[in-house]
Amino acid sequence: MRWYLIALISLFDSLFLQAGLAYNIGSRFKRDNSDSSENDLKTFRQEALASHNSYRAQHCAPALVLDDDINQSAQTYAEKLATIGKLVHSTNRVGLGENLYSVGSSAPLRNLN
Repeated sequence: MRWYLIALISLFDSLFLQAGLAYNIGSRFKRDNSDSSENDLKTFRQEALASHNSYRAQHCAPALVLDDDINQSAQTYAEKLATIGKLVHSTNRVGLGENLYSVGSSAPLRNLN
């Protein structure tokens, strides 16, 4: 059986890393489709997966793998949530789990680069 860590990473990308990775901040979130942005996103996903799997291994849990199709679906939904500015569970996730998370701060966002 394969386990997937997709939606959490995609939502994290869309809502929290817009300052330094795949998104630019403006009146709405806009996808930066440049090659370097896409590479940053792929690198982030791989690093997050490796870190998560490291903790899973400590508890004898099976490693998770990324799935491009599920990842794209989660990314599309994450971008929708970023656009509407709400966290609402998807109704179109047959057979998939979904965790939504939000954090806020009064501190200004800073560029991570």
